[in-house]
Amino acid sequence: ENVHCAVVGMTGSGKSNLMRCMALSALQTRGVHVALLDPTGDMLPLSGHPLIWRGGLFQDVEDIALALEALTAQINRQQSGVTLVFVDEVPDLVAQCPPIRDHLGRLAQAGRHAGIHLILGAQNPLTSELGSATLRNVPVRIVGRVADRIAAYKAAGRGDTGAEALRGKGDFLLVTGG
Repeated sequence: ENVHCAVVGMTGSGKSNLMRCMALSALQTRGVHVALLDPTGDMLPLSGHPLIWRGGLFQDVEDIALALEALTAQINRQQSGVTLVFVDEVPDLVAQCPPIRDHLGRLAQAGRHAGIHLILGAQNPLTSELGSATLRNVPVRIVGRVADRIAAYKAAGRGDTGAEALRGKGDFLLVTGG
């Protein structure tokens, strides 16, 4: 019932490892395809799996923008199965290529009707990069260690989560809906 997810945590929190594990788990689920959009290349070991969308990892910023544009174009078409779209380092991508923000916003708003679900990764909270309207459509937040209480509030979408006190290295909080 939860459609989209954000994984937020500073360097060393375990965010990239968690996203790789999530993608690997999804690849073992019948009817699921996985799109890998990762400028750092952390998901490269999964590239080439038969269920990876369009065959591999998209690492170049322009290629990632084109991949998101192609996924956005699928919204009004009937799709078979589910496509999980893993996008890591979202703030950097948006800073380098602003149209990525619009594609992610459209997918967050209407992607579930086409079976397209986002898993967005970031070291810092995403509000300033994606906007609050887009993040309202991302009901699940997995929050690792963040710098301080303000960052914890922005990452989780609520106060007093204690994310600033997490140990890192795979220590996460799960925040869903209300």
